[in-house]
Amino acid sequence: MKLKYEEEIISQKKKQKLLENIEEKDKELDLDDDTYTMAFRALNYESAHEMDLSNDEVQDAFQAAVFVFFVQSVLIGILAIIVFTSSEGFQILLPEDITVLGARFVCSILMHLQVEGDMRQGLQMMKYVTNHPNNFSNPFYAFFVAFMQSMGGLAAEVFCIIFLCSLSDPINIIIRFVAFASIGKVDNFYAAALSPDHKLKKETEPMVIENKRRSIDGQEKRKWANYAARFVYKTIRIMYSSFIFYFLPYLALFIPQIADVKPDTIPA
Repeated sequence: MKLKYEEEIISQKKKQKLLENIEEKDKELDLDDDTYTMAFRALNYESAHEMDLSNDEVQDAFQAAVFVFFVQSVLIGILAIIVFTSSEGFQILLPEDITVLGARFVCSILMHLQVEGDMRQGLQMMKYVTNHPNNFSNPFYAFFVAFMQSMGGLAAEVFCIIFLCSLSDPINIIIRFVAFASIGKVDNFYAAALSPDHKLKKETEPMVIENKRRSIDGQEKRKWANYAARFVYKTIRIMYSSFIFYFLPYLALFIPQIADVKPDTIPA
């Protein structure tokens, strides 16, 4: 009886320790290794100190993130011009058979899985900046880095889905999907090109989540820029939670129905 009681106590202690570890993890900002997160960490006082970055190196990290977003924007802009001007013979088509429909839908889901993590991470960074502005050398730059990551991933996915809806060959759909998926991963390509011993790739302590909105409201007067940043974050967050996360890939099914363009109406 005593042995059984001791085993129950040990089991309870293990469970308690596991819960404490989980709670501790929830208080840390978990970031991947890409160009945007490197810039974000460089703008954080503690992380920059751990990586031994100078002011010029911090600016270089931010400029690298802007450059990556510029490259993504140019590629997405080319797609947007093709879509909105109907150039290059672009036209949204109803799927001719189930294989075309399946290829479009599966590729849309795969694209969503590729970039959803970037959108979610960008939102987490935006929230962290708005609640910890004093932890950054330039809170506006840090928020803009997070915003670029979320919007770059979202735009890449939307225009990928729209463009796939103009294709009627399953093989062509798969090939184009592979090409479009690369647009959402430009930040990873840039980061991978850096040498392993680069300062920005140095391991740092995770950023600790210390402040919540309810705990800082009333303690200090927020600047109008902080309120504006929180409004932007909350707007994107609502869109992400209500539609983007769950339903965005289904656009591949609905866009052709809304456009209602039949293949037999296209001139040879």
